[in-house]
Amino acid sequence: DHGSAASWRRSGGVGGRPGMPDSTTLVGDPNADHDGDGRSAGLEYYYGSSDFDPLDHLFGLMVTVDQSGAMSVSFPHDASADDAIAIIETSTDLQQWTIAVAPSGPEVIPGSPTIEIWKLGPIVSGTLFVRLRVTISPAD
Repeated sequence: DHGSAASWRRSGGVGGRPGMPDSTTLVGDPNADHDGDGRSAGLEYYYGSSDFDPLDHLFGLMVTVDQSGAMSVSFPHDASADDAIAIIETSTDLQQWTIAVAPSGPEVIPGSPTIEIWKLGPIVSGTLFVRLRVTISPAD
């Protein structure tokens, strides 16, 4: 229903494709790493990079902490990868992981690639590890 805001999403490209779909589907194993760059095909698909080019890993997960101790996590996201779901997780020991909760949705910086910035709040422990876990939802 085009009249409902719930039916809308950010376009996969700058300027969008009004009236035309721009969704993509991951083909193959999301856990593969065909180019050997240490990033899974599922993560590269979510980022909008290629799992067949080891040199396209210029963008990735970035964690920053401001002067007040508030942490932000940013990463590229190809919005046309509708079937990819990313979850930010944190850990103090690399063994136990917890889903990070952001008080609001991401700040989106359009461009090539589009960057999402998630503001997660203050760090409460001295050492905190962050990862982005991407899953691919099955086709309907």
